[in-house]
Amino acid sequence: MSSHPAVEAAPDPARSRPSTTPRLRWGRVALATVAGVAVHSIVFTLLFGNPLVRGLLFTPESGQVDLVVDFWHGSPAPALTPFGAVEPGPRVLVVMAGLTVWLAIITAAFELVRGALPAGLWRRGLAVGAAAWGITYVFFETWVPYNVLHEPLPLVGLELALEAVGMLAVGLVLSAVLHERADRPRSGEA
Repeated sequence: MSSHPAVEAAPDPARSRPSTTPRLRWGRVALATVAGVAVHSIVFTLLFGNPLVRGLLFTPESGQVDLVVDFWHGSPAPALTPFGAVEPGPRVLVVMAGLTVWLAIITAAFELVRGALPAGLWRRGLAVGAAAWGITYVFFETWVPYNVLHEPLPLVGLELALEAVGMLAVGLVLSAVLHERADRPRSGEA
């Protein structure tokens, strides 16, 4: 560097550029994860636990294979079902921990790509809900219930539709918690 006042060092371009690296707002991610787990649990219980859906999906008359019906009504029963905890204890905690980790990963991924998603709370929420549904449920339903357990395709379709509704609700909640003023669409955008 020169000591002459007319000669100044050129600014460092790395310091003058704004960072394009997405940042994780860990507090918001944690809050959104907790909210997402709560909404997931409530919405999926309402969707899959109502008497109409239970009669369509979880009875021998539904066309489900015996394994699926036994899974829900047999012994030992799952620790957690769409109808609530069957067996309170450590197994329920493990299932809820798995749900929490899964939604934390989805939430963190959403936070990292938030700027690349459509602007606006609703659009972003529906986009992340649809992406999470497609990545998680479409694969699972076509691989396990349809392919492995030979569940009838109409039942797989019903389950996928219900899961889509549930994940769109979760996506909207994640979007609401992670939303910032800068995320809002500009005037003229929907």
